[in-house]
Amino acid sequence: MQIRIGSSTAQMSNRGLQCTQNFIGQCRILGAGLVLGPERFAFAYQEKDMSEFTAPAPTPIEQRELILTRIFNVPRAKVYRAWTEPELLKKWFAPAPWTIAKVEFDLRPGGTSLVVMRSPEGHEFGNPGVFLDVVKNEKLVFTDAFVKAWQPSEKAFMVATVTFEDHEGGTKYTARVQHWSAADREAHEKMGFHEGWGLCADQLAAVAATL
Repeated sequence: MQIRIGSSTAQMSNRGLQCTQNFIGQCRILGAGLVLGPERFAFAYQEKDMSEFTAPAPTPIEQRELILTRIFNVPRAKVYRAWTEPELLKKWFAPAPWTIAKVEFDLRPGGTSLVVMRSPEGHEFGNPGVFLDVVKNEKLVFTDAFVKAWQPSEKAFMVATVTFEDHEGGTKYTARVQHWSAADREAHEKMGFHEGWGLCADQLAAVAATL
C-alpha cells in the first residue's frame, strides 16, 4: 500500500498498516477519554470488551501470609529493645548453630536494614531491606522489596510486620509475614518458617529476660 506524506509517497506493508491502525485506534480511545471525561468515557465504553487491559485478581492475602505468635513473660519494652539494638539482636536472630555476623539498622520509616547471617561452615549471607513503619515498643514493619535509598531489590519476597502487645504483665509477640505470591508463601513454609522463626522467638525471649 502507498501512503502520501506531503509531496512524497511511502510504501507500507499490510502488517505496518495494521500496527498503524491499531495505534490510531488507541489514540482515539485515549482522546475520547480526555474529551468526554472519566464518567462519560466509562459509560460510552461500558459495552466494550476491556478484558485484555484488566489485571487478574490477586490471591487473597490470607493465602499469602504466615503467622507466628508467642507469649513472653517479659515486658514488651524489653522485647522491643532486644529486637532493635544490633548487639542484642545478634544474640538471637539466627537459629542456632547459625549466627549473626553483622547488623546495621537505621530505625525509622524509610531507613535501611542489613543483617548478615553466617552458616556453621563460615559462609555469610546478607539480607538487606528497608523499614516501612517503626512505632517504639509497638510495631516494626520491614521488607526486602527495597534496599538502601529505596532502590528496588532484584527479587521482592516478603513484607514482615512484628507487633508487641501487653499481655498479663508480659508480651504477646506476633510476626506476620506476607508474600507477593502464594508460591512464595509455600516456599517459605517449606524452608522451615515455623521452626526457624519459632526457635528465634524462643531465643528472643531468653535474651529479653536478661535485660
